[in-house]
Order: sequence, then C-alpha cells, then structure tokens
Amino acid sequence: MSIDNPVANEYVIELPQLIDMLPTKEEMLTLRDEKLASSTCNPEYISNWDGQTWYSVSDNEKVNNVISFFNEKYLIKTPETWLCMKEENKWIRPHIDTDRLAVLIYPIVPESYDIQFTDTWLGNHQKFFFSPYEDTVPYEYNVVHTHTYTCPTLLNSKIPHCLPAKAAKTTFQISLYFGGAYCPDWDSILTEYNKGELVNLTPVN
Repeated sequence: MSIDNPVANEYVIELPQLIDMLPTKEEMLTLRDEKLASSTCNPEYISNWDGQTWYSVSDNEKVNNVISFFNEKYLIKTPETWLCMKEENKWIRPHIDTDRLAVLIYPIVPESYDIQFTDTWLGNHQKFFFSPYEDTVPYEYNVVHTHTYTCPTLLNSKIPHCLPAKAAKTTFQISLYFGGAYCPDWDSILTEYNKGELVNLTPVN
C-alpha cells in the first residue's frame, strides 16, 4: 500500500487518506461508549464470538466527519461505528457478514495484520454465529487471497474471510450498509469508487 497507489480490487479498497482524518490511534483506544457484545454482555447473541468484545462509538466529531465523506445515496442504512477487541489465543474463523456488503477496517493494535479470503465457510448463519469457539473448523477450505491491513480499508464482507493469527488485536470499524439500485453488490461499489463517486477524500481545511 502507498497513499499514491492504494489497492482496489474484488476483495478490498484501501483508503489511506483517511488516516489523518480519523482520530489518532491513541484516541481510538479510548472510544468505548457502550459494550455491546462479549461473554458478559448480550450473551444470547455473538457471545464473545471468537474472542471478540465490541464497543459502540458515538458522537465523535472526526468519525462523523469521515462518515460524511461517503455518498449517502449509496447507503440504505445509517453507518454504525465500533471498536473491536479480540483476545489472545483465538482466531476468527471463516465467515461472511450477514447484514453489510462492506466494512471499513482500521488496524489499531497491531498496526498491520493479515486477513485471508477463503473459498468456503460453514454457510449456516444461525448455527455458525451461535456455535462455541473452535481452534479448527469441521471442513476443508482454500485461501484464495491474502491482504495485509496497513491503513483504513473497505472490505468486501460477502466473500468468506478469516483472521488466522491468534494474537490479541484491536480494530476500529465502520459498518457501511451499501445497497439499493446504485450499490447492490461489491462490483458496483468498486465501480462507483473508481468513478470517484463513492467517497469524497478531499481533506476539509
């Protein structure tokens, strides 16, 4: 990745320009407005799913400003922002995101790590997301692409993906609910991005 030549393909769209527009990484670690899911909160759903704890982030001026850069005509639902903290010694199994076409991921700690895209996953939303943590999965899969996060990056969340590393990590996320006639799938997201219509990355002076 470089700010002059960011990656944009069927898996990810890098947006390094957002680094200076978002809160600093030190500030990010303080953004924990409400714990939404963990082993001790909302245990009936995403109960510490693969070692993750989720915190909502609300009313942060810089975050709200970045959200405003995305063309709202492509969104069918208000974006949601999260700080996600994954504990050590657990990996995140192959999965797709059930209700969002894309998510903006910004690595906080560590500042860089790999995500793998796979050719399959368990495929049953309810069975999978309510299932206990496992160090392995009961099926074979192939890694079709590996991307190294180094900057704010839009992820195609409808291709199965996993995080194989078991190190603890903290990420900032913005759930972006693209859809409707303009952006019904990732191909259209990528097309509108390449046209310069999806997001306005001109810094505000």
